[in-house]
Amino acid sequence: MIDWASDRSTFVSFLDHCRFRYLLHTPGHTYSGRLKYLPFCGSAIVMPDSPWEEFWYGMLEHGKNVYRTPAVNSKQDTIVAVQAAEELERDDALAQQIAHGAQELAQNVLTTQNIQLFMLALLRRYAELMDFRVALHQDAVTIEESLLGQSYRLPKDRTCPYCHM
Repeated sequence: MIDWASDRSTFVSFLDHCRFRYLLHTPGHTYSGRLKYLPFCGSAIVMPDSPWEEFWYGMLEHGKNVYRTPAVNSKQDTIVAVQAAEELERDDALAQQIAHGAQELAQNVLTTQNIQLFMLALLRRYAELMDFRVALHQDAVTIEESLLGQSYRLPKDRTCPYCHM
């Protein structure tokens, strides 16, 4: 277990990740939200199958925008990752195809706006399932304004007594 607060020696920034040709995503062993940032690097991503998935994982295709390996346990992680990297090293065309495909996915799909629109659709659908009405505070903004950043009220302009602290 790594104590990230006190041991910064093993920490690699997201920017530093982009210096590597191959990036390994190990679900359950790294920052869980990290995978959505890795495709922006333009590197080939190696990822073992996992029972944990985010909403966009269905767009990951082995050989197109990710190199998937069978699910492994922690003892085998290193061996499988090394074998995957060796295969990509031998097949540079495949590595470049995966890297390009991942970057294309990031630039065309994993944009902030697209994720916000997904969240908006998800929240709207969830709201349809609710059988009660929420009483809105007079300072409330619509979910669209909140997610898409259309308006902002300065704390001094809010009526909430806690907002002025």
